[in-house]
Amino acid sequence: DYEEKDAPRMEKRVERISVRLGSLEATLKAAMQRAASKAHQEVDEHLTHFVAALHKHIGDSDVSRESVFDKYAAGSEDLTLEGFTKLCEGLDDLPSDAKKLSELMTYMTSSTEESELVLTKERFLQTSTLYYKCVRSTVCSEDITIKSKTVRRLEPGDIVQAIGGARTEEGANVRRVNCQLVGDTSVSGWITIQGNQGTPFLVPDGNFFNHGEKKKKKNEEEEEAEGSNNKTKEEEEEQQEEEEEVEVAKEEVKEEKKDEEEGSKEDSQQKEKDNEKAPDSSDAQKNPKPAEDEGKSIDKSAAEDAAGGEGAVEGNAAAEDGAPAAKEGETKAA
Repeated sequence: DYEEKDAPRMEKRVERISVRLGSLEATLKAAMQRAASKAHQEVDEHLTHFVAALHKHIGDSDVSRESVFDKYAAGSEDLTLEGFTKLCEGLDDLPSDAKKLSELMTYMTSSTEESELVLTKERFLQTSTLYYKCVRSTVCSEDITIKSKTVRRLEPGDIVQAIGGARTEEGANVRRVNCQLVGDTSVSGWITIQGNQGTPFLVPDGNFFNHGEKKKKKNEEEEEAEGSNNKTKEEEEEQQEEEEEVEVAKEEVKEEKKDEEEGSKEDSQQKEKDNEKAPDSSDAQKNPKPAEDEGKSIDKSAAEDAAGGEGAVEGNAAAEDGAPAAKEGETKAA
C-alpha cells in the first residue's frame, strides 16, 4: 500500500518543495543583488559629490588636481586614507564621516583590503574626472573669454570631460569650464556652464565610473518610466516576485488538496474491493447455498414424478379389472 499510494504522493510533495526552495533561493539572490546595487549606488553618488566639490575647489583656488594631490600626499607617490580624509575635510558640502570616507576611497581604489587603501596619482586623476552633458546648443572657445575664437559648436547630447575647475568670466559674469570632447580629444576649449539669465548649457553627467553612453541611456529610460509610473523598477520587480510566490503557494495548496482527494478516493475503492472479496457471514446464513437449493429442488421434482407414475399405474390396473365385469354384465343381459 505504501509503495502504491503513499510513495507517489510523497515524491510529488518533495518535488514541489524542491521547486519552492528554488524559488526562495532565487528571491534571496535577487534581494542580495538589490542590496548590493543600492550600496553601490550610494557610494557612487558620494563620489559624484566629491568630484563636484573638488572641481569647485580647484576652480575657485585656480589650482590643478595634480597640485592638490601633491599637497595631501605630502611628498609621497601615493595618497593614504589619512591624507584623503584631510583633503575631503577641506572641501565644501562633503560629510566627514570616517566610514563613508573609507568606503569612498575603497570605491575609488577598487580595493577590498583596508591595508591597500592608497591612491596613486594616476588613479586619483582618473576617478576625480568630472563629465558634463550639453543640453543646449553652445560653442567651445579657445580661452575663457566669450568673444574668443570658436573651436567647435556643441549640440545637445554631446559629452565633455572637465580638464580644470569652473571659473568666472568677468566680462559676462558667467561660469565657464575648460573641457575636452569625449570621443574626440582634439577638441578642447572653454564652455559656458550657465548663461547670465540662468539658461543651462552644461549639466553634470557623472564620474569616471558611470558616464558611459550605455549608462546614460539606461538612466534616461528609467527617468522617463518613473515619470509615467510612480513605481520604481525595483518596486515592480519586488511586486512581481511576491505575486509569483503567491501563485506558487496557491498551486502547492491545490496539489496537496488534489493528492488528499486522490488518496481518499483510492482508499474508498480499496475498501470496496475488500468488501467484495470477503462475503458477509450473516448473508450466508440467511441465504442457503445455490447448490443445496438446487439439489433439494431436484429431489422434490423426482418425488413428485414418482408419485404421479404410481397413480397412473393404479388407474390402468383398475380399468383392466373393470373390463371383464362389463363383459359379464353384457352376457347376462343377452
